[in-house]
Amino acid sequence: MILALADFFDVSVDYLVGRTNDPAFSRGEKTTEAFGSASSDREKFFDEFNGLRKENLDKAISYVALLREIQRREEEISPLS
Repeated sequence: MILALADFFDVSVDYLVGRTNDPAFSRGEKTTEAFGSASSDREKFFDEFNGLRKENLDKAISYVALLREIQRREEEISPLS
């Protein structure tokens, strides 16, 4: 489960479990390179995950999946140029 979450958000497992504040991949890639100016928003987002109990982490993951589905449907209706 934790590996799937790390893959989903393109961060290291260490970052998800709070062992580091650096979301860099072990192969040297960083989210700042992958996401550019959105990286600070993503860092804030991941910081909110730290310290969540298991049941709340599961709820948060489900909520994010719901938001992605809503976005996907909105983009089907009105695709970005």
